[in-house]
Amino acid sequence: MNEDKILLILFGRLGCGKNFVGRALARHFGAFFYDADEDLTLAMRDAIQSQAPFTDEMREYYDLEELWSKGNVVVKVL
Repeated sequence: MNEDKILLILFGRLGCGKNFVGRALARHFGAFFYDADEDLTLAMRDAIQSQAPFTDEMREYYDLEELWSKGNVVVKVL
């Protein structure tokens, strides 16, 4: 049994097909698809709107260990 895990993180411009590709990859690899946009905090949305970078505190909001525990994961970010 293969114990290797897959973690794919998709970045790209708005409307370039990250959701489509992410879901297709998740199906192909039998992975969990996580759309990180759905969990953006208000502070993160404000930062995006004002084109400001995320702070370390904002980044810590996402629990990558929890995602990793699901096995193979495809993550779509912005």
